Amino acid sequence: MRIIAGLLKGKKLFSPKTEGIRPTSDRMREAIFSILGDELLSANVLDLFAGTGALGLEALSRGASFCVFVDNSPSTISLIQKNIDTCELVLQADIYQKDASSDLSFLIDQAPFSLVFIDPPYEKIDFSLLFQQLHDQKLLQKGALLVLETSVKEIVFIPERFFSLIKRRTYGKSRVSFFEYMG
Repeated sequence: MRIIAGLLKGKKLFSPKTEGIRPTSDRMREAIFSILGDELLSANVLDLFAGTGALGLEALSRGASFCVFVDNSPSTISLIQKNIDTCELVLQADIYQKDASSDLSFLIDQAPFSLVFIDPPYEKIDFSLLFQQLHDQKLLQKGALLVLETSVKEIVFIPERFFSLIKRRTYGKSRVSFFEYMG
């Protein structure tokens, strides 16, 4: 696994040694970032269920100003830290070992976010609750983009009065949905 483009193009990232982490493939990351385009410039990014941290690190490589990585696994947090250190992005990143599917209030001081990556374990998250928390905790700036990766089998319900689906793509067994926060 590597950084695809930007200042850190070609930089190799540490990959998980366990089966529990499902990194976003290079092909899918390339497609996601192609769709995002200039939305990355100076973005304040939140990478929920961060895994290896590849999505947030790619965003930083392509011009995002800061990224907060959240995952609940100690081994994953250690992996993210190694990747941040390898990319020399310590001053542009914070890491939290927290369960992103429950309470997000710990992120209030880091908000508002303009770009959020959500790549949880497939078929285990109540997205309606997660999106409602992002709204209720005032963690998003108006017009923020949310990139959600799910299984193609998964049915996603979100609070439609606050979030609008703007694009959806399927890559094999995965689906990527792009939402805009209406505020």
